[in-house]
Parts: sequence; structure tokens; C-alpha cells
Amino acid sequence: MPIEEIDVLIVKYLTNEAKSEDLNLLSELLDDANTKMTFHRYVKIHYEITGKMNELDKEELKKILFEKIRKGKNKNRKDAIRKLLPYAAALVVLLTIGYLYVANHSPTDDVDRYESSSLLIPKDEPVTLQFEGDIFQQINNGEHRMILDTSGNLIVQQSGDRLDYSVSLENQRHRYNTLNVARGKTFEVILSDGTQVLLNSGSSFRYPEKFFGSAKREVYLKGEAYFDVADDPHSKFIVHVGNMQITVTGTKFNVSNYSEDSHIDVVLVEGGITLSHKDKQNVIMLDAGYKATWSKEVEQVISTEHNVDMNIYTAWMGKKIVFRNATFKKIRQTLERHYNVTIINKNKNLDQQRFDATFDIETINEILDAFNASYSIEYDVVDNIAIIN
Repeated sequence: MPIEEIDVLIVKYLTNEAKSEDLNLLSELLDDANTKMTFHRYVKIHYEITGKMNELDKEELKKILFEKIRKGKNKNRKDAIRKLLPYAAALVVLLTIGYLYVANHSPTDDVDRYESSSLLIPKDEPVTLQFEGDIFQQINNGEHRMILDTSGNLIVQQSGDRLDYSVSLENQRHRYNTLNVARGKTFEVILSDGTQVLLNSGSSFRYPEKFFGSAKREVYLKGEAYFDVADDPHSKFIVHVGNMQITVTGTKFNVSNYSEDSHIDVVLVEGGITLSHKDKQNVIMLDAGYKATWSKEVEQVISTEHNVDMNIYTAWMGKKIVFRNATFKKIRQTLERHYNVTIINKNKNLDQQRFDATFDIETINEILDAFNASYSIEYDVVDNIAIIN
């Protein structure tokens, strides 16, 4: 591709005007080492600009970027940075696995990298199963055993990182259990009707040991989970999520409801669902391919979106984290849950900056070091807490 067209892609990306096809093309072009180096240099310059100015004009910015990028092609990097510093820009960051590697390991990259004085160590906390009566039992990931209640009755079968209530046990009854999934872990529950529920880190799920007859199948979620609901036209499946409830008979969907979020996101993969207030008010139907956003403040759906990229909302099931146009605050909170660490950000302006990012096999330290190396986001580790200055 001509270098001028690559410039256009980069500028569209930096000004947050790149469409999905542009991002896909840019990702392919990043397979070329020279393109990676160029992209890394421009994004580095772009981020340093954001720390210098408060006002921005996107059209003027695009004009300036085109001019400065072209004029700077035959000049060294320091001169290019110096000429661009007076101008403002909006920050969006692309962090793919391949780009992370180049940004952190390329011997030709002369950007000084921050080396943390100590490592951030993720905490290892157990998953717990709570019976009625506030009786807790620790669930050790990877074990294979039968779990008993306090009276010695067999309740559920554990197979690795899964609790399976579909295995019929005579002592199961319509008694609610609560599974608390620690941050840094995921866990699966197969309910007595065969419904599969995969819980994300930092989630709590309340459900009965056994569903009986045609009674409603009701469960309660705090956090995030992916549901593959067993079809039963005679028994509605209801997920209570705060003051919102999701009603289905059989379908697949993802719901995210963390306490720090101002809204609840529901993404429907297959089938159809009904969203409503717990008092049956503000009812809305949702079809496959749609995402609905429920405001906790006004207690109703405030937006719906069709043909969403499901991978953004379900990548966590494959141990990936995908962000698109997400604030740094959102990224920070997600990283805290995913790795079970604490990250304190003292740069409040940074919390509102928006990023595109994809993380897969990186450790939390590699992610923080990559942000620092590429975007001058410096941090220290104090008492096993990452502090961004």
C-alpha cells in the first residue's frame, strides 16, 4: 500500500474516525516491521501531544497531522516530536498482541522504557460456595469431588472449574446456593435443568440446587456471566440483575453488571429475551445480534445497538480482554478484576482518555510496562499496589 494511504489510515485512527474495516486493514499492515515502527512513533507523538493541550479541533488536527507526518518523514524522531507538541489530539490506542511485542522488544525502537522497581503480584483468593444460613465452603480450582452440605448430604459434583447440578442427587432441593467467584478467576455452573452459566471474575451467582416442575427458574447475578439457557417452553428462566430482570425460555446471552458500573450491558447471541424492571415495567424485547444498555439511575433501557461485535463482550470466556473506545478508567477496573490486583490512578485526566486494546497472554506487569513504554503512563509499585502518577 502507498505510504500516503497508510498515513490516512493512521490519522483516521488517531482521530477516532476509523471504521471496523479500517482497523482490520491497519492490523494487517502492522505485520510489516516498518509499518509497526512508523505506527508506534506516530502514536507515541500523539499521546505526548494530549498531555500538553486541552482544546482540540478534529478537522484542524487531521490537517496538521497530515502535514507534519509528511514533513517529518526525512527528519529524526526528536525533531518530529518537537514540532508536533503544540497541537492537540484525541487519544485512542491500538494494542494487539503483535504490536505489544514490537513496542516492547524491537531493538530498533529508541523510546526509553520504564522499568518498574518491583513487580505487581496478583493475589490468589478462593472461590466460595455459600449455602443458606451463611455457611461457606471453599472451592479449590481443579479438584474433582462431591460437595456435601453441613449435614453431610451430597449436593453437587465438582469437576475442575465447574459445579454440575445436572447430576441428579437425592438430597438436592429448592434451596439457594451462592457461588462467589474471586477476582482473577472464572468458574462454570451447570444448573439442574442443564443450563450452562460461565461466571467472570469478581462475580456472585445465586441459584437453586434444583428446579422443580413448571415453576419459574429464577437466578440472581452480580458481576458478569454468559448464559446458555436450556430450552423449556413451560418454565420461564428469569435472571435478576439488580432492579432489572431478563426473561427467556432458551437462549444464549452475556450480561455484565458490576457494582462500579453505572449501567448493565446485555448482549444477545441467540434466541430472544425480554428486559424489564423487576416490577414488570419498561418492558423491551431483544433479538439476536442486539446489545441493550440498562441505566441503573433511571432503571430502564436507554439504548439498543444492532450487529454488535460479539467478540468484544464474550472474549473473556477465552481468557482474552478486548476494549473498543473504552476509557482508561474502564480498562483499569477490568484489569483489576481480571488479574486480582489494585491499580490507583492519580492522573484523573487519563481516566477519561479512550483506548482500543486487546490483551491475551500478557501478565499484568507486561501490560503496565507496555502502556508506559508506548504512552508515557508511568507507575510505581508500592506495597503491591500499582500507582499511576
